[in-house]
Amino acid sequence: MAYAGGFDSFKKVHRAQYFQEDRNQRTFLENVIRYGSGFQDSVNSSQVSMFGEGTGEEMPEPLIPESEEWGNIYALNKEKEVIGIFISGHPLDDFRLEIDSFCNGNVGMLNAMDEHKNKDILIAGIVSDAEHRFTKKGDPFGTIQLEDYNDSYKLFLWRENYLKYKHFLAPGTFVAVKGRIEIPPRRSELEFTVHSIDLLQALNESKASSVHLTISSKELDQIMISDLNKLFMEHEGSCPVHFKIYDPLDGIEVRMPSKTIKVGVTNDFFNKLKEFELQVEIKS
Repeated sequence: MAYAGGFDSFKKVHRAQYFQEDRNQRTFLENVIRYGSGFQDSVNSSQVSMFGEGTGEEMPEPLIPESEEWGNIYALNKEKEVIGIFISGHPLDDFRLEIDSFCNGNVGMLNAMDEHKNKDILIAGIVSDAEHRFTKKGDPFGTIQLEDYNDSYKLFLWRENYLKYKHFLAPGTFVAVKGRIEIPPRRSELEFTVHSIDLLQALNESKASSVHLTISSKELDQIMISDLNKLFMEHEGSCPVHFKIYDPLDGIEVRMPSKTIKVGVTNDFFNKLKEFELQVEIKS
């Protein structure tokens, strides 16, 4: 229950703390259970003296340990590990911006290839399972179980593709797979021909040519300008930034490409940019 978030309603304790060990190598969760059991035994014994004073020894409550919170991906993987599904979110949520900006396909298309014949697609997904295997002739090949929000599909990597991308065959890896749905030479059925596999985390750096921010004139003030400028200075790079300021009442908008601001399109930059609650778009 703790792994799956069953105790998340207790706001003063996060999931990682339940599994933090003390100097006796007992987790906080074990200490809580021991305390609860001892407290219940004390209540059930009802040992009261003739003067109405309890004779049982009072047990000290276990102290909540200090611990860093789990990362979103780790917590979600624990949810799926114990109950088979993600509950509080999905690991791909952290890459929503990259998926919306660059990916034109999904795993479901590989399960309906007839509907997408001769399409070049880029798919984001998680490697949920992988195998390194050999053919009867002794040639190495690999398989990847690729999953996204709704579907899963097993990809086969043969010959050069296996040698080039075998380091991605690790469960939990976030990947961007580029390929084409087609009938390969000397074949009779549609297949997904893999052209490249990259880390999903690196998609921004390899694809992004500009960052576009849309800001309401009502929200724009000197504090936001100062905070944004500080963020841009902390993440200097080569990608230009474009601004669109709009008035929601009059329907007027002004587009202002910056001549001086260029940023590095890293996940850290976009995670901090989310705090401003702006409309963000990446263009390739």
